[in-house]
Amino acid sequence: VKSKGYQIKAHKEIFYITYLSVPLLIRYDPHERLFFCFGPEIGFALSQHVKIKGRFNEFGLIDIGKDFSMNLAAGARFRENLEVALRYNPSISRLSQTNFTDDSGQLKNTVTSYHNVLCLEFRYFLKNKE
Repeated sequence: VKSKGYQIKAHKEIFYITYLSVPLLIRYDPHERLFFCFGPEIGFALSQHVKIKGRFNEFGLIDIGKDFSMNLAAGARFRENLEVALRYNPSISRLSQTNFTDDSGQLKNTVTSYHNVLCLEFRYFLKNKE
């Protein structure tokens, strides 16, 4: 489960969207201590909240049922059961699109939000006792 969000700098609201994300990664090991991963990820929106003046309010799932993104990762194995990886996860689909109008109702500006995630992963594998 991942939380993604965005804030429009001209406003004080912060929007949070919680997804159940399912990555499909292909791993390539060119060396016994080095690996690369890549592949798509789909996220299913579970809930949305907006934080206004420090308080959370839930709002309905509007126009953001699914999130499509890609994963690119590189990592190293330090021991038989310890790996460290750096993963980049850019969005393919938009998180939101907000239209701003002036007082007469004329469209002034449109802001489209996408997510970009950079994460550092530590993986520890439990050994099987035989």
